[in-house]
Amino acid sequence: WYRRSLEVPPRSLGEGGGAYTFWLSARDASSGAVGGAGWVGSVHAPPLGGSLAVAPSDGLAMYTPFEMEAHGWHDDPDDLPLTYLFEHSAVEPISLDQASQPATAQAAATQYAPLADASSGRSLRAALPKGRGAHSTVLVRLTVCDAYGGCSAPAASPPIRVRSRRS
Repeated sequence: WYRRSLEVPPRSLGEGGGAYTFWLSARDASSGAVGGAGWVGSVHAPPLGGSLAVAPSDGLAMYTPFEMEAHGWHDDPDDLPLTYLFEHSAVEPISLDQASQPATAQAAATQYAPLADASSGRSLRAALPKGRGAHSTVLVRLTVCDAYGGCSAPAASPPIRVRSRRS
């Protein structure tokens, strides 16, 4: 193994937070001399433990006010304030079973657009555009970030049905 640096991929130490020790040792191939170096430090934890609620679960495009609310997010007091980014995407579920399941897996591979700028407000009231497909499906997701730029994994809503006003 011949590398001059050690890279730790994002989230490979879990969600973050905690103390870690790295120790590197090497042996010179020609002399047999051994040397080493260590690092002890902590890793910043992003906001954790929260969820996203959206109501109602069915409405009319660009007419029905949807209430989106972040619940239970927490972080170290030194990392405050938190900011909340609500985003949406019109998607077409693969099956009726998928339409009734939490959208986490589908959300990961979907393109999202912000509903508003990130702010310290834990809730947002907004109309949503028409969904796609036979189920007129829209997904909403929330990303919560702290003052140091540590951001949560996005929390996704269950699929929301947003129909055109003509249907």
